[in-house]
Amino acid sequence: MSFVGQLGAQTDGAFGYCLISRGTGSSGSLEFGRQAMPVDAMWVPLIHNPFYPSFYYVSLSGLGVGGIQV
Repeated sequence: MSFVGQLGAQTDGAFGYCLISRGTGSSGSLEFGRQAMPVDAMWVPLIHNPFYPSFYYVSLSGLGVGGIQV
């Protein structure tokens, strides 16, 4: 079972993380629980694959870069 799955009851199944560019000298963050989500945050549900229960996926309907669909 995944780390987040094991923490499910304590974190209400929610977590947030901030990734930074390598080599910047900045720090990223990892937070657990509903307080990890800013009020204006957008979120999507994670989809579980029954064949790989520790993997998480998101369902995409499209992908754009710079306002252009790719």
